[in-house]
Amino acid sequence: LAMGRPEGPGCYCAANHMLRQAIDRLGDSYRTVVVDNEAGMEHISRQTTRDVDFLFVISDPTQRGLAAVSFIARLIDSLGTRIGRAGLVLNRVTGEVPEPLRTTIEVLPVPLLGTLPEDPAIGRYDAEGRPLVELDDTSAIYPAVKAILRQCLATA
Repeated sequence: LAMGRPEGPGCYCAANHMLRQAIDRLGDSYRTVVVDNEAGMEHISRQTTRDVDFLFVISDPTQRGLAAVSFIARLIDSLGTRIGRAGLVLNRVTGEVPEPLRTTIEVLPVPLLGTLPEDPAIGRYDAEGRPLVELDDTSAIYPAVKAILRQCLATA
C-alpha cells in the first residue's frame, strides 16, 4: 500500500484513516504483516501504525539519527502506542561503530539489534530501479539482516 495524495493543502486525514483501517484489517487476516514506513515520524504521530508486535527503528550512524531515535521512543510513549518490542538497526555502517555513537546508543530507550553494512549493490539497484528483494545471499547486507532477524526470533 502506498500513501496517496492529500485532500487539501497539507491534509492527509482521510488517507491516514484508510491506511489505518487497511493495516488493521490485514492484521486480523494474516499471522504476520510487515509495514515499511517512509522515513520520519508521521506514521507514529498519526497513529497509522498501532498495536505493533515488533518495531524496527532504522537510523543512519549519526548523532542526528540517534537523536531522532530517542525522539521516536518518547513520542511512542507519550501517545501510548502499543509496541510489543522495539529495536534499533543502524544502517549504512562502514567498519566499527565509533565510540561516541556507541555511548549514545547505550543510553537510548531502544536496544541496538545490529548493524547493516554499507552495500554498493543497494545503491546500484536503486539507481537501476530494481527491487532489493532481487539481492542474493552474496550481498554484504544479506547475512547482517539474517542475523538480526534470527536474534529477534530467538528472543520472541
